[in-house]
Amino acid sequence: MGGYSQVNLLIGSACDMHCPYCLQHDGRSLADRKADPEEFAEKFARFLGGRTIGKIMIWGGEPMLYWPRIKALYEALHASGVVTDRYVFTTNGRSLTDEYVEFANNHPDFRTVVSWHGGGFTDEQLDRIFRLKTVTLSEIITHYRRDLWDFRNWYWDLKERYGGGLICAHYLRATDGCGPDYYMTREDVDAFFGHVERDVLPMATWGDEWAGRQLSQLLWDRNRRLPQPSGAMCVRPDRLSIDLHGNEYLCHHDFAATNVIGNIFRGIPIIPEEFLQETQKYWKDERCRKCPDDVRLYCRGGCYLSKTHDIDCYLARRRGRTLRLIEKELKG
Repeated sequence: MGGYSQVNLLIGSACDMHCPYCLQHDGRSLADRKADPEEFAEKFARFLGGRTIGKIMIWGGEPMLYWPRIKALYEALHASGVVTDRYVFTTNGRSLTDEYVEFANNHPDFRTVVSWHGGGFTDEQLDRIFRLKTVTLSEIITHYRRDLWDFRNWYWDLKERYGGGLICAHYLRATDGCGPDYYMTREDVDAFFGHVERDVLPMATWGDEWAGRQLSQLLWDRNRRLPQPSGAMCVRPDRLSIDLHGNEYLCHHDFAATNVIGNIFRGIPIIPEEFLQETQKYWKDERCRKCPDDVRLYCRGGCYLSKTHDIDCYLARRRGRTLRLIEKELKG
């Protein structure tokens, strides 16, 4: 019967932080209109018709601002027979509550990802985050963060206090919502991967705990993407990005009204075929097809919204070279 590897549920655009590198445009979205979680769950179950979902990703804005609605949605989806392996709740972690922690810990299929955003948490906020049984910490590499030394300091601080806490490294997406001064340059790319090869890799071969775990995370992030079905990064038949009204968006990186392509409940396709082809152009490009599989199937042609495609392409190739070196050295 088939199904979706990932469904992105866009809850609303409100946020209690205003990060200059945010992917989303400023302003309200169609997702901000009040919705009934039970009505959505019933309609969505009928739309799926028994198809399964690998994971459901819950996005904002800041999802904690919508927690009562999300909790009701979770319960309604279960009651409606929507089947998924896990729910992933991505938050900045600043406004988690004791009630949220208790709920997440009592529901093993509910996972939490905390976007680190440079740290700056209060002791109370950190204590609450680390009471979660299942939590992943995430930070991005940008023009202003070109090495992993802060990651090392955070790791040892968190290990001393909580017994663990690896920060996962991800890379900036240069969309319209992101401030251009955060866009990475070729020099930034070379500086970051040069640092990984010159500093972090030797530390790992010498047995440094943090370095070994950080490099393993970079390899895992690549390897988990390699078996995915063919297609561009986000705009693929196995991905679905919708709000609670059934509006479908090209991807969760931009849920402005201009990125709406139809409504799954009304059967209204409004995306021109030529625009869909535009989102796939890099994945189908001859230069892209010549990339090694460990680059191409991870990069997938990059983000169609990116303003720095040439840099993204350079980063993908440079990353591939570095990760192959890491594998060789660590196996040796």
